[in-house]
Amino acid sequence: MWKELPKTKILKPRLSPEGYLIYGINPEEAQKTKEQLLQIATQYDTYEEFLNEHCLRFTAPKGIPVVQTYDDDIHTRDYPGVKTHVIDPSTKQERRLPLILGFDFGGTNPAYGIFQKELTGRLVIHRTERPEKMRLEAIIDMLLTWFRDPLSEFYNKTDWDLVVIGDHTGNFENSHGTGLAAEVIKEKLGVTMQSHQMTADIAKEAIDLVNNAFAKHNQITVNPRCLTTRSVLKEEWRYPDNVDDLANKRVDSKGRGIHIGDVIKYVIWNFLRTQKTVINETKLKQLSKGHVKRFSFGR
Repeated sequence: MWKELPKTKILKPRLSPEGYLIYGINPEEAQKTKEQLLQIATQYDTYEEFLNEHCLRFTAPKGIPVVQTYDDDIHTRDYPGVKTHVIDPSTKQERRLPLILGFDFGGTNPAYGIFQKELTGRLVIHRTERPEKMRLEAIIDMLLTWFRDPLSEFYNKTDWDLVVIGDHTGNFENSHGTGLAAEVIKEKLGVTMQSHQMTADIAKEAIDLVNNAFAKHNQITVNPRCLTTRSVLKEEWRYPDNVDDLANKRVDSKGRGIHIGDVIKYVIWNFLRTQKTVINETKLKQLSKGHVKRFSFGR
């Protein structure tokens, strides 16, 4: 395995002739271990190709919503509401329908979402929000209060079967010194958080998956009363209008759009994906042998 990460230059954000924002990513700033980078590298024919295509170059449309396929009228139709039990058409038996909680962690400002996946495969988005200056512990306490309140739409007298999908950073100590988010979730909800590390290439696949899912109008339904979700999908989750705003390598870091958008992206990636990335073990062993030559790319 290589002894140090290769040096790469961060490309200055600029506009392509086609009107696309182009920027670079430095793997040293991606908070990945050498082992994680090595596994990603096995998906490319050469290590140089990995640096060029995965670590260095990325394009994003200028000033448009991330989810081009969202239609506010279509995707808020036939909203079923929150269901605790459903009848399985294949067995005619009643089944409990789990509640899905999604999280994007951000210190004092995590975003959350409440979802369900119907037996038909349709994903229902009940609610999303990013409370102002509210820690994860307080958000979970609020959710638990809703689950126990007979007047709440999320009330369940028999307790929910919960599935929790979260940002992979929940497995790392945060800058506020409040511990691992995954541990907080385990302690308060009794559920082990599932997470997927959104590397640059996987994040692009995830955005494509989100657009494809909304393009199939019977695959996702949004609560028409959740104005936050509708606003985020229509306009707040978007690419920057100014090329200089992309220096932070994010979609648009201002406001709640990117955080709630990430929650939606994580849940869709987990539940609507049909195939998983396969690690080439042979190539992994080859790349693990010896010191890898350092490359420097960029303009």
